[in-house]
Amino acid sequence: MTASRRQRHKVDRHLFPQLRRVPVSVLFEEMPGSFNLGSLMRLADAFMIQKILIGGEPRALDSKRIRTTAMGSRKWVPTEFVPDVLAEIAAQREAGAEILAAEVTEGSVPFHQYRREGRPVLLVLGREAEGVSDSVLNAADTIIEIPIGGMLNSLNVITAASILLAHLAGDEAAKILREAEG
Repeated sequence: MTASRRQRHKVDRHLFPQLRRVPVSVLFEEMPGSFNLGSLMRLADAFMIQKILIGGEPRALDSKRIRTTAMGSRKWVPTEFVPDVLAEIAAQREAGAEILAAEVTEGSVPFHQYRREGRPVLLVLGREAEGVSDSVLNAADTIIEIPIGGMLNSLNVITAASILLAHLAGDEAAKILREAEG
């Protein structure tokens, strides 16, 4: 594979900030570990999502581990801290977004059955071990799950985010890039 073929979908860095974004945002209920945050920044850039929101008090986003994992994507993905997750969910809903929580629960919908239908989406991801809190699950419009087997019945939060963002934003991100290429 030649370098030109590998870079085929790379948009000029001066044009990129002007491109529309897929109307999907991700909200971490609380500050994830550096590796997970840096990885999500790369995913957010790859799938051209609107922004990353992090519940809790603002913290530095420039640790070496975040920089290394994000590989430069930090400057392309707006990232904000929100002091009150439930208030942010209410504000997003008021602005027209559908609130999705990623969790395996009684009554959750397999992700491949969910269709965004063009409406903005706020995807809420929970804590690595505990998942999404009950208060956020109660505030969600839809709870989506990734059907999995195995004994653990869970995935790393970034693995789950990869699957869900590919489903929610992948096709639209590819379309945006094709349009930008002319």
